[in-house]
Amino acid sequence: LWSPISPLKWADAREQMVDYQRITFKGRGLDPRDSFIMHNRCLNWLLEALGETKSPHKVIVTHHCPIMSEDPRYADNGLTSAFIVPIPDFVEACGADAWLYGHTHYNAARGTLLGRTKLLTNQLGYVDVDENPCEAFTSTLTFEL
Repeated sequence: LWSPISPLKWADAREQMVDYQRITFKGRGLDPRDSFIMHNRCLNWLLEALGETKSPHKVIVTHHCPIMSEDPRYADNGLTSAFIVPIPDFVEACGADAWLYGHTHYNAARGTLLGRTKLLTNQLGYVDVDENPCEAFTSTLTFEL
């Protein structure tokens, strides 16, 4: 579930985010406009998949966080829309049992309940730069449906 980064922040995202400096997409570097387009495709696919499944249990796994759960260390960098896809109404209505996510390097929303959907995350951060943003990381964390 890619982030629909605001066009006003595309230049900042290109400059400040490693994703747009290292990821290759269609034979070229990934661009924030690609994320913007892929967001809609991913969300539409997810809507279809949820509508078609007959499974009694549903778990959604996305890289991006589906609610506002901003790490206060980065609140002023202006790139919240690159890390978070604020779709709380969708999460609440989707009927999933659990929604697992990452990308924020921040574990604050772990356990949040929207409707019947429990948000779960367990992020360590970049260990090569000694980024351990949250003491809440648990190497043995599991969940049950």
